[in-house]
Amino acid sequence: MLEQVFRPQATPYRDDQFQVTGSADATKLFKLEVDTQAAGKTLTLDVGAQTANRTATIPVLTASDTFAFLNVANTFTKTQTIDISATAGTVPTPIFASGTPSIFVGAVTNILEGVAWTGQGFRMIGRLAGGSRGADAATAANAVFLTLQAYGHDGTSFQTTQNAVWSMAADGLWSGTNRGVYHVWTATPNGSTAVAEWMRLTDACLLIGTTTKMTGVTGGLSIGGTTDATSTTTGASQNAGGSSIQKALFVGGAVNATSTTDSTSATSGGGIFSGGVGIAKNLVTSQGLGLGVTSTATAAGTTTLTTASDCVQIFTGTTTQNVTLPAANGFGAGQGIVFIIKNRSTGALTVNRAGSDTIEGATSLNISSGVTETLISNGVSEWERC
Repeated sequence: MLEQVFRPQATPYRDDQFQVTGSADATKLFKLEVDTQAAGKTLTLDVGAQTANRTATIPVLTASDTFAFLNVANTFTKTQTIDISATAGTVPTPIFASGTPSIFVGAVTNILEGVAWTGQGFRMIGRLAGGSRGADAATAANAVFLTLQAYGHDGTSFQTTQNAVWSMAADGLWSGTNRGVYHVWTATPNGSTAVAEWMRLTDACLLIGTTTKMTGVTGGLSIGGTTDATSTTTGASQNAGGSSIQKALFVGGAVNATSTTDSTSATSGGGIFSGGVGIAKNLVTSQGLGLGVTSTATAAGTTTLTTASDCVQIFTGTTTQNVTLPAANGFGAGQGIVFIIKNRSTGALTVNRAGSDTIEGATSLNISSGVTETLISNGVSEWERC
């Protein structure tokens, strides 16, 4: 064992360098004493490269001492402060100065930069196990692997409670078959000091707040919030702008359109539908109900109606005309079809059935000049007059 003790003999001193050489045996001890009564000294220790698995355990003697160790596995017993700012002034007290040792860096601008030519330029890795050091156990559910935290200054002092956090945590107890991880974003809204969870990504679902659930489904997005909308700014989903929907829309609750614009055509009003509208329940309207109208001049020909034809059919002219109805079940079993047919011509108007349907038991219906008939199908095979 070799022990050397060095003390500078003259003060002040600069660039003092000490070197101990000798055998590379594992029992060699190098001891260096530095006067630490004056705060702020810096000690750099390089133990060389002769042996592997080198370890140095050196406690910080004063709060302002800084130690840098080269080519050595360091063990710190206190928080290490590195002030790399060229600007005058002191850095604030580290938030985690007590408890688990940490590294505290103070500067005008703090940047962590990684440069690489293959792979990844910079990585942050959080490794976490249950149990204790030397007696590892499975990572517990909700244990946090890695966090990024933000602390601000309110004009008086730096805050010691984080105001924004992003974290990755274990989704369930880890095992050989479960290695789940979820992400949580916590932040503070403008004009507030209350921190709340804003978003969580878990099980391939995005949770907004703690209630609204957005799930990726084949070809779309599922929003699982159950809050009813009572205005344009409430409910599980709120859109400040317009929404475009190119496929079918199914609504399980009430639809409340607050627009008061009157409808004067099929392309105006508070609600405009380019396609058909299916209503499984009753329809109540407090104002007028507009129906599509087609006017046809008789020409001794045949007008064939379909389920897409206007509800009101008016025939004018001076000759006869035949009208063929669509199948009574054209809208599906049990879904009735309504036609209002008015004969304003001077000729006879004959309404014929489709296929084997009947019109009040007959195969056709004659409508005299000046007469209006309303026909309603039973959704099966029969038309009735109203």
